[in-house]
Amino acid sequence: MRKLLIIIFTLLIKCTFLVGYEINELSTLKQIFIPPSMSEDGKSFVYTGSSYNDKYSAIFVSHRLENDKFSVPEVAITTDHLITGINEKFQCFFPLCGKYSAAGFNAPSIKNNVITFCSPLKNFKDGIFYAIKKANKWVIYPIAIQGDHFHKKTDISFKSFNSPYLTTENKAIFLATLDNQIDVVCSVKIEEKSKIRLLHKSSRKLCDFYNISVHRGTFATRAQAHDGRDYIYIYDPKKYSLVRMKSGSLNSLYKKHKITIKGPSLFAGKIAFSAYIKDKLNQNVYAIYTNAGNNDLAKTIVKSNKLIEPLNIIFDRVWNPTLFVKNGIVYISFAGYLKESKYFSGVYLAKLENGKVTIDAIAVPGQKIGKNKVIKSAKIGAVSLREGIIPLALKYRNNRCAIAYVKIY
Repeated sequence: MRKLLIIIFTLLIKCTFLVGYEINELSTLKQIFIPPSMSEDGKSFVYTGSSYNDKYSAIFVSHRLENDKFSVPEVAITTDHLITGINEKFQCFFPLCGKYSAAGFNAPSIKNNVITFCSPLKNFKDGIFYAIKKANKWVIYPIAIQGDHFHKKTDISFKSFNSPYLTTENKAIFLATLDNQIDVVCSVKIEEKSKIRLLHKSSRKLCDFYNISVHRGTFATRAQAHDGRDYIYIYDPKKYSLVRMKSGSLNSLYKKHKITIKGPSLFAGKIAFSAYIKDKLNQNVYAIYTNAGNNDLAKTIVKSNKLIEPLNIIFDRVWNPTLFVKNGIVYISFAGYLKESKYFSGVYLAKLENGKVTIDAIAVPGQKIGKNKVIKSAKIGAVSLREGIIPLALKYRNNRCAIAYVKIY
């Protein structure tokens, strides 16, 4: 108990000096299942949680207003909504299990009045869906459901899904695994009875696709090459192929260590990603890399087990980056766990300008933002930064949850 009090006191002192951004709380609720994820244009964000009466699991949306603030989140879809053409209802709005069950990577996506999402049904089959707001009412359509044939001319079926990401072209791009263990990335036009189009599939030379990041109609993914190593690939729509990102100065690291790469973040053809290696003591060392801002991957943007000045903190883990570039400045939002509070995440921002990296704290454990509101943990979604906005999922010491956002410029 005394050790816990010391940790809390230390965090309270640290966060007094750490944070320089105003947190704008929008609403509170009992549970947040999947943290908020931004639309590509930065005009909306979407997340899942318990409905206001705690009766249903729900998908919430918030939109950017004319005064540049965000609206109080509203319920768009609940588990009680009917699905057009299917005699089933939703089980919940968080992944129950499976390859793509990591909450941060299975976030709903939004563009204007369209939402795409993944959800298990009452019959426990996973499915991917889109909803369109018509006459102030959300109408839901299925894209694909577990067990559906991948193609009319084959008996191969969908086994599991990652949530579809909406593009500026009003298409949804999604990652799925078939029942023959092949990973596929597909796209579908958001309209009724639109056919699913295969973009790429895994093979002996390239397999184990892990998450995708979508920007401007194309996508990036982490995959395992024939040499057993993880690499980042970007899809070239003109060549219908995945192109390996040039590893630059990472090559020497590849020769010495086995690098485990997690999900990438794609923005305007550039990449940020988190990865970890085993050190001499067989402990994981985490880092975030990017090739944006003329960085050739020689320099880590942020790294665990290293003192971060002037914040005077040491990260235990860093992960889930989102890349954004504005006026030549590279911004990367990410989740970080400190050595002294490795079970509670905070949200941080890395800035790369003229070759120099600075780290800012956005929302951290121990931070007080109002009366009886002290942050226990802060989380971000799959796309956590667009047009200067970072939406947040907060949990307070009293175990109430809140949705908030921060403007970084």
